[in-house]
Amino acid sequence: MKRLFDILVSCIGIILFLPFLLLLSILIKLESRGQILFKQERVGQHARRFMLYKLRSMYTDKRIEKEFDFSKDEERITKIGSFIRRTKLDEVPQLFNVLKGDMSIVGPRPTIQNQVDQYVGNQFKRLTMKPGLTGLAQINGNRLLTWDERIEYDLRYMEEYSFFLDMKIISKTILVILLGEQKFLRTGQKKKQNKINLMFLGATKTSYSALEALINAEIPIKVCASLRKVGNAPTDSERKGNLKDLAHANGIPYYEVDSNNDIIHLLQNYQPDAIFAISWPKIIRKDVLQYTPIGCVGFHPTPLPLRRGGAPLNWLLIDGKTESKLTLFKMREGIDDGPILHQKTFTMDKDDYIDDVLQNISEPVKELVVEAYQKLLLNRNCFIEQDEGLATYTWRRTPEDGFIQWDDSSHRIYNFIRGISRPFPGAFSYLEGEKLTIWRAEEVTGLKLKAKEKSGKILSLVHDELIIATRDYCLKITEFEYKKSLYSKENKDEIATFVQSHNGKCLEGKG
Repeated sequence: MKRLFDILVSCIGIILFLPFLLLLSILIKLESRGQILFKQERVGQHARRFMLYKLRSMYTDKRIEKEFDFSKDEERITKIGSFIRRTKLDEVPQLFNVLKGDMSIVGPRPTIQNQVDQYVGNQFKRLTMKPGLTGLAQINGNRLLTWDERIEYDLRYMEEYSFFLDMKIISKTILVILLGEQKFLRTGQKKKQNKINLMFLGATKTSYSALEALINAEIPIKVCASLRKVGNAPTDSERKGNLKDLAHANGIPYYEVDSNNDIIHLLQNYQPDAIFAISWPKIIRKDVLQYTPIGCVGFHPTPLPLRRGGAPLNWLLIDGKTESKLTLFKMREGIDDGPILHQKTFTMDKDDYIDDVLQNISEPVKELVVEAYQKLLLNRNCFIEQDEGLATYTWRRTPEDGFIQWDDSSHRIYNFIRGISRPFPGAFSYLEGEKLTIWRAEEVTGLKLKAKEKSGKILSLVHDELIIATRDYCLKITEFEYKKSLYSKENKDEIATFVQSHNGKCLEGKG
């Protein structure tokens, strides 16, 4: 029945809109050079690719179109393009896609492959239905929604599909075109605008960034808690994120806790709707996780379900990754296996050290927590289950795991050093039975070994640089610690003396 409806409506639509298509084609051609139709490959039902048609609304730029660079779209829109976009007339040629069977009148909007590659969990279900001209997301805010929110509406449409729902969506689409998307987003928000009161748990600089963003967005936080200082453990302030001062400056009750019982006591006193636990290093007990109506939202800096487990940022650098995702998810008793609330991509430079990454994720973390909260306002049940079939794991690291295997490639050792440098214990080896900790290194270019040297051997290629042979090449050490003395490239005389004293010796195990 749906296919028959699609054929009937597309035929009638083509006949009715044909005069407008001819007129708009002339206007598009007169305003700017290029094809009248914009054609782009999209992903349809069952991941089948097809060519989607639209009236061209921008000045032609083949490079941008090929690379799917949307950042300059607004600058490229023509005058007639602005009109046909606002009235959705640029979408009319897709009636031919419907007639051909590539699309339906109502369904999830067709996407490009780059977007499909970012799907997680049950988001792939979106590909089990034909894409449509309009859908549930298009009548509830469309471009004003986040990408994940649009997918949630699409999945909801697929679950609730009926002929009468299609009629409702088509009718409301006409109102959206006439009145604008903003009006319908506001209407939807008014229905769901009950505030969600949070308890915030945090203990690091990343936690500080998240709390700061929530405060700046005027999100209600009923109580904030951090870890109590125990023994020689660093205080909250020493971790570069003074949550106490930030909370007090904004009138938020602040407490320091050291057990799940302390957290339960705060929950009983303040009765929040949800917990945001951002970079919380302690195991959270089941009764805490299940205490609030929404649950406990945890943070993990990988694209879950990939790389669940310990030391995630360290392992990203050790493995040479330059891109990952920050993930907020509902915490369960398992290892990072709860349903996903929101994800945000971040990048790392190939020469970033772990302290650079910890600093650079500050801004995406701020965006992540605010966007996630806004999603919860729209739909408290917007969590998406992870695909267990895609799950991978990393394990926690100990200081002893920092021992360097010099019989490895220079590049892998370089990444290893970057991944566990300060504020972590650092990569290390032994020289004459004494520990040598390496904080900074550089991959050597332009220097060639005369013969195969033993891995770990100190080379005298440059008199004031510590260069170590590896399995395939060599590595320059620019900052290291030995016998309680710190050596760095800023003081080359000290390094020159060190190299002269230890030339030809090997870094190896403690023996």
